[in-house]
Amino acid sequence: MQRVFDSQRGTWRASEEIIYERGGKCETCGGTSHLLIHHKTYEKGGILQVLCRRCHYSYHKFKGMHDWHRERSLK
Repeated sequence: MQRVFDSQRGTWRASEEIIYERGGKCETCGGTSHLLIHHKTYEKGGILQVLCRRCHYSYHKFKGMHDWHRERSLK
């Protein structure tokens, strides 16, 4: 079970719990498979978002973060 820090509540929570609370679907496309939690921000009170793998990839590619994540994982 993956745990995610929910900065709005100030606690670690199971990602499955957050996904269930938010309707069990991607908040961008409505897909229901390969869901994960995306941190829009990491600051205290930061926003969590449920995204499918495809929307998460697209988000980082659009924001220019995909290459940074890929380079970081190769180190």
